Amino acid sequence: MNRSKSSLLAGRHRRLGTTYVLLISTAMLVTIIGLGSISIARVEHRGALDNQDSVKARAMAQSAIEWGFLMTRFAGWQSFMGTGSWLTDETLGNGTISLDATILTGQPIVDGLFPVMFVGKGQCGNAIHRVEVTAIPLDGGMAVDPGTWKHVISTPIIIVK
Repeated sequence: MNRSKSSLLAGRHRRLGTTYVLLISTAMLVTIIGLGSISIARVEHRGALDNQDSVKARAMAQSAIEWGFLMTRFAGWQSFMGTGSWLTDETLGNGTISLDATILTGQPIVDGLFPVMFVGKGQCGNAIHRVEVTAIPLDGGMAVDPGTWKHVISTPIIIVK
């Protein structure tokens, strides 16, 4: 059972090649797992940023509504403001706000004023949020008609770059 030197070396070379392939395969597997983890972290980070933009867009839409209520404090506002866009893409922070008002002339007049429907829009990044509310005349000013708040959310589209 004497083996020649060449047969011993041939078996040894085969084992060295197998070890090399095993080492390269393991390194490739670790690299793929690492790159996958980085990709998942990027998507989660982008989702968190979009969620933050959605929260800001909602606050901006509500700010547009508040601005509309502020404008109703001036005498004769229904005459000089009228129905239409009161604000169009005005910059607020790192987003924009818009406000449309519709004077509801078919509704009863209270204290010489008609009710008004406000539609406020806030946009921040890819997120857009709209708030609709009806304001009714009350004690010489305007107040929110309970139950008329309506939130319309435009979900942002996540684009991974």
